[in-house]
Amino acid sequence: MRWSSRSRALRKLFGNYADQSSEFFSDLLIILQECVFAAYLAFSLREKMSLKTNDEPLSDGMELRLYNSNICPYAQRPRLVLAAKGIPYELSEIDLTVPRPDWYLKNLNPNGTVPSMLHNGHNIYESLVCCDYIEEVYPEPTLYHPDPLKRAFERIYIQTWASKGIPAFYKLYKEHPITDEGKENLLNGIGKMDSLLKEAKSDYFSGTNKPGMADYMIWPWFERISFMKDLVGLNISESNYPSITSWISRLLKDKVAQEANTNKDIFTAGFKKFHPGD
Repeated sequence: MRWSSRSRALRKLFGNYADQSSEFFSDLLIILQECVFAAYLAFSLREKMSLKTNDEPLSDGMELRLYNSNICPYAQRPRLVLAAKGIPYELSEIDLTVPRPDWYLKNLNPNGTVPSMLHNGHNIYESLVCCDYIEEVYPEPTLYHPDPLKRAFERIYIQTWASKGIPAFYKLYKEHPITDEGKENLLNGIGKMDSLLKEAKSDYFSGTNKPGMADYMIWPWFERISFMKDLVGLNISESNYPSITSWISRLLKDKVAQEANTNKDIFTAGFKKFHPGD
């Protein structure tokens, strides 16, 4: 609803009163415009982001519901895979700042984490499990390399980042005040991935000419690192990490990564909760 449309509607509602020149009615009109617009936005957001229980039917034409949180990199993984395969799905947002509903813990994910998926009446959880499930149920286009050896290395890359990079990322994300040791630990993980990509002699961890499963499983943290580096003074220079910085640049331009991206403002707001005054 545009501003002019709201004004016309309110003038019609209040008739001649809203057209009087008195300051009172002029102020009242402005206040009511803002109230109506705020209510309109709140309703739209609630409808768009409403949390649906596992027993609520999916929207028409949908066979998959993804329980997600935009702030969570693990939850971004299946969003990337679904986007890469062009699969329509229903998104239901979980608020990670409050305890999970009992029905979520009982019927969808006993760990209370995201992502969780509901597909054909069955629940699946854990990010890598969800992504491999999607790959098997919707095999085209495939995201793993067709060669078994290269597929094995894709899993090695994913596991290496999980052990060398992710713990260091979260430690630095929550660390207050920021320490040089915290930054160095994360840079070591980034350096390890830079070396692996260089050894792979490929633009992508997939071993092909486009991003694949390994790239999309690693990317959520690097997208956040691209947001965080200036906030913490993280020096990820092209001279020090030539392979990974080029990879980051390519992924930032990737249509799938753009479609299933992270909200930078939400990430920054969450980061600042751990770093008041930094």
